[in-house]
Amino acid sequence: MRAPIETTAAGATICTGEGITMFRLLALRGAVKLEKVGLKRRGPSASSIARVELGLRPRASHADILAALQVEIDALAAKLEEK
Repeated sequence: MRAPIETTAAGATICTGEGITMFRLLALRGAVKLEKVGLKRRGPSASSIARVELGLRPRASHADILAALQVEIDALAAKLEEK
């Protein structure tokens, strides 16, 4: 079985399988943190994307969203360590 995140001899990083999901969750967590301090983006907010994906209530705070994202990241990291 291939590792979810690999580094080539040239230094490139390749995400496969569950590594893609992990990277996406980490990027979403970073985007929510930036939103929390005031950075805006075009399109739907990172908070609204996270709320939908995690099944949180529409008025969930940034702290609630970050906590839920961290739980998902920890669960996925534990799953990847088992493999």
